Amino acid sequence: MEYQGYSVYDDDSFFDKYMARRSRNNSPNALIEKPIILTLIGDVKGKTLLDLGNDRRVFPQLKAGRILH
Repeated sequence: MEYQGYSVYDDDSFFDKYMARRSRNNSPNALIEKPIILTLIGDVKGKTLLDLGNDRRVFPQLKAGRILH
């Protein structure tokens, strides 16, 4: 089956496999993306955050108003 754009994520089987890979502790998201994003964001204590579609499982510490390394 051929997908166009983001429609691939509508396939439950594909999405489940994707999330399993993305959720690994050694995924590129965990090893590269997350530390860079957290450094760029900095300290959020006492600040209001606007969530622009962030998966709540990726950076749950932002919801709590703190950065955990």
